[in-house]
Amino acid sequence: MMTEAPQPKQPAEQDSTTPRPVFDGASWFFVLLAAVSALLVTWIEGIGGLARAMTQSATLLMTVAPMILVGLFLGGLVKELSDPRRIAPVLGARSGWKGLVLATALGAATPGGPFAAFPIVYALSLAGADMGAVVAYLTAWSVLGLHRLVIWELPLLGSDFVVARALASLPLPLIAGFIARLLIRALPGIPIGRGRAVSGGA
Repeated sequence: MMTEAPQPKQPAEQDSTTPRPVFDGASWFFVLLAAVSALLVTWIEGIGGLARAMTQSATLLMTVAPMILVGLFLGGLVKELSDPRRIAPVLGARSGWKGLVLATALGAATPGGPFAAFPIVYALSLAGADMGAVVAYLTAWSVLGLHRLVIWELPLLGSDFVVARALASLPLPLIAGFIARLLIRALPGIPIGRGRAVSGGA
């Protein structure tokens, strides 16, 4: 009597709800970089130099920690208020140019620094925004920030400069988002833009 050969076990699919590890490859890289930098400072400046660096780091941490906490809280609120069934059609991979235009407008209208922008765009990505929309959002926030235009550029550099720079920069978020989508489609094995995909995206 012949017995069937044991079938190889199929790898279990990764649960999308599994939390990310606290230390991934990028985190360990920066830990190693910080350790090497600390050794270098100690070798060049001695223990006193290392102590001064640690004091400056602690001061900087106390300065930015409140902004980081508020930004993360804001990102959590955006995530809870974002319905993937509504976000994916307007900012997902199938949203086309309308999604890139909307992401560009949202990025340009987002006030504040990275402590506000990055938690918001992270929450949108979790809610169904695709890589193209995320890239367009961050590019628009970087080059078309309306708050910087009104507060800094217009009073200091004048309307001529503001109009010229805005018109020259306007296509950049759309082009960047479009290229990001092309990369995702042209390189199926590329490990970016796929870890947070939700149903309805692609």
